[in-house]
Amino acid sequence: MAPGVRDKLPRFSGSQFSASFRPLPFPFEARLRVRYLILFLLILFAIWWIRRAAGGGARAPRKGPQDDSARQGEQMIECAHCGVHVPEREGVRDGGRFYCGEAHRRLGPARGR
Repeated sequence: MAPGVRDKLPRFSGSQFSASFRPLPFPFEARLRVRYLILFLLILFAIWWIRRAAGGGARAPRKGPQDDSARQGEQMIECAHCGVHVPEREGVRDGGRFYCGEAHRRLGPARGR
C-alpha cells in the first residue's frame, strides 16, 4: 500500500465491524428454488445410476468407417509441400510425389525437400 493511503481508510473497532456486518437475508423463494434444484439433481443421479446398473456395464462400441481403417493399419505419408503426415487415402499423388491436398499438389514440392 502506498504511504498515506492507510491513514485515509476508515478505522473500525472489533465491535463496530461485527455490528455493521450482517448477512443479507436469503429470500424464501430462493431457498425453495435451491431445494428443487437439489431434488432435481438427485433424481437425475438416481435415474443414471439405475440405468447404468440395469445396462450391465459399458455399451458395445459403435462400428464406423474409421474403425476398419484403424484395424488395417493405414499408412501415413508425408506431404511433399508442407511435411504434414496424412492417411494415404486422403492425399493426392502426382508423379512420384504425395501431397496432403489438391492445393499443395498445384503448388508443387517445397524448396529444400
